[in-house]
Amino acid sequence: MGRILLLFLFVLQDSRADLLKRDGWKAVDALALPAERAALADLAKSADPDVAFYAAAAVAEIDALKGPGAKALVKTRKSRGGALDICSALFKEAGLSFAAGRLPDREVDLPDGLALLEALDRISRSLDVEFYLGDAGTWKVADGHLCAPRFAFRRMRARLDLIRIESRADFERAPESNCRVRVRISGDGAARILGISAIRVIEAADDKAADLRTRRGARYEDLASGHAVTVDLAAPSRGSSSLRRLRLAFDALLEAKRETATFPRVQDAKDAQAPLGTTGVTLKRIVKEADGWRADVETTAPLVGTRWEGFELLDADGRAYAFVSATPTAGKDHTTYAIRHRARQGVGAPASLAITAVTETFARSVFLEFKDVPLK
Repeated sequence: MGRILLLFLFVLQDSRADLLKRDGWKAVDALALPAERAALADLAKSADPDVAFYAAAAVAEIDALKGPGAKALVKTRKSRGGALDICSALFKEAGLSFAAGRLPDREVDLPDGLALLEALDRISRSLDVEFYLGDAGTWKVADGHLCAPRFAFRRMRARLDLIRIESRADFERAPESNCRVRVRISGDGAARILGISAIRVIEAADDKAADLRTRRGARYEDLASGHAVTVDLAAPSRGSSSLRRLRLAFDALLEAKRETATFPRVQDAKDAQAPLGTTGVTLKRIVKEADGWRADVETTAPLVGTRWEGFELLDADGRAYAFVSATPTAGKDHTTYAIRHRARQGVGAPASLAITAVTETFARSVFLEFKDVPLK
């Protein structure tokens, strides 16, 4: 009986591998179930690069479903109608700003149960347009579908932002060429990306099957309109016209919890403490300057990603000063932030200071794949 069970498990594992190799992302969707995690983790160590990649991606999808915010995923209801009406309703329900711009006035059809970015991907392919997050935090529309055929656990979207061949030479080195690729990543609103690390180029090959991976590393950029990952590949083969396949992975740091520390009677406060995260913060003093006020705030532990989320200085009637800057000064065992606000017309003397910060995060692996990307 034991041998029969082992044989059954072997056949089942073999069928998973065949499914992943044959169907790729469709198989990832089908197998991304908590009960499959252990088997998929084993397949992620497979000697077959296709099986290993898709199995690892499926494990990442399963882990993401357990993350904070997963239950907040907005799902579509079956609908059919004009693209403008459908898209406007999608973004409104998700609480996101949307400018229709070049959106074609054609009919689209959405099934039940899609996440926002899955719905956008379906509309993108149907209308041959691209949805992207603009610098002002508004989603916009551009011509041409540029998105990767997969976005991470239905919470993030990735698109090729740049691909070009670059050459460089100096007096100390021989002329050298490389292929620079940048991928821009944005979230669906609920998935707030705080940072990106551990960028891996899993596979990079041109249409002549040349391996373009290098040891040059990769860079992460925090942009006003999202985040970007830039990788430098080797120069493609002579005569090649496309990247046959580019597979990337990275770890995304996401917000799990934010808290606000409030200091009432702020002008009387000196070395006042307020809870925030595990250590709290201390308002050392508030000082009047030529064009406003400076509050010196001290923390004994850096907040996640060194990112504060908001500073609000209010008068007694709740009217806000204009935030200017928060400048850190590192000490031996603490960091002091000089928080400056500028006076506004009609705003009275400062009465309270509220500081908001991310206090808990979680990390998730993200797997992306681009195929047949034209070289420019």
